[in-house]
Parts: sequence; C-alpha cells; structure tokens
Amino acid sequence: GGFFLVNENKAYFHMEKTDGLQTEIYFAEKINGKWQKPVKIPVLSSKYKDDDPYVTPSDDELFFWSDRTANLGGNNIYYSRKINGVWQTPVILPEPINSNANDMQPFVFGDTLYFSSDRDGKPKIYKSILHDNQWSTPEVVISSKNGVGEPTLTADGKFLYFIQLFVSDMVEFNPEIMYVERRK
Repeated sequence: GGFFLVNENKAYFHMEKTDGLQTEIYFAEKINGKWQKPVKIPVLSSKYKDDDPYVTPSDDELFFWSDRTANLGGNNIYYSRKINGVWQTPVILPEPINSNANDMQPFVFGDTLYFSSDRDGKPKIYKSILHDNQWSTPEVVISSKNGVGEPTLTADGKFLYFIQLFVSDMVEFNPEIMYVERRK
C-alpha cells in the first residue's frame, strides 16, 4: 500500500507485517527493466504502523504517518531526510501539522504539505505551507459529508486527486477516486 514512484525506476511503499496489523516502509528498484525484491528501511519502520510514504522527487526527503506513541494523540506525520544515501531517524512534525486527532496521508508539492486529518470531525484534506522553516496553520482544501483523504497532485500541480467516501444504506464505506482542477 501507499505506493509512490520517485521515478520510473524506484518506488517506495508500505507492506504489512506477518500479523497483518502493522506496516513497515520499503523501497524497490527497477534494474535492467526488472523490479528487484523489496528492501525494508529499518530506520523508518517500527513496531507500530508506518504508512503511506511520500518521497520528494530528489529522493532525499520522506514523509509518512504512524501510530507510534507520541505527545500528540492519534496518528501523526513524520519526516526523515536522506544524508549521504542513508535515511535518518524520523522526527514527528510539530503542531500545527500534527494534532491530537488522526493526521495522515502526506503529499508534498513544492513548499506545500497536503494531508488528511479528522481534527475537525470527519476526515478532510488540509494544506500547510512551509515558510522560513515554519509550517502555516493548516487550511481545509477539500471536505465532504462522509470524509475525504489520500491527496495526490499531478506533477504540474493542476489536478489534485483524492478518495471520496460514500456511505451505502448498509453503512458500508465505498470510496471513489475524485479530482479537482486548479484554475488560476
């Protein structure tokens, strides 16, 4: 899950552990046209759920969410930097990005972090801009009656794709892939 292509030859993703309850972060590379076996990244993987990695196109910054124990409640977004080809110990992003709710599914476009959070009730998509090493107060970008999540932007930033949750008469959540277009 959480599959993210850095380029046509390298992918990051999370995989379930044998118990099926927790996840770890992996990468795989395509060499001579063939995908190699997944490689676990131990420093990014814990005994908790580590999910939905987003890696910058330069392959040197990685964001993911986890249910690791933290001062803030719920799920939180973490960050790691690759230095000399080695991923560093992840750090939790500070408030206002993380809250006492579930803050998850990060996606970065330039200096803007998009993520899902249920801090105001149902899951919504927020954005926060990094300026002078400080994240701005997150603002709602997309909301709905039942919830939205999994924000992903196209390379030109023109389209934002996301999951829209619909609830059936039997109270089953049925996700649909939706998108919005940025108009200037």
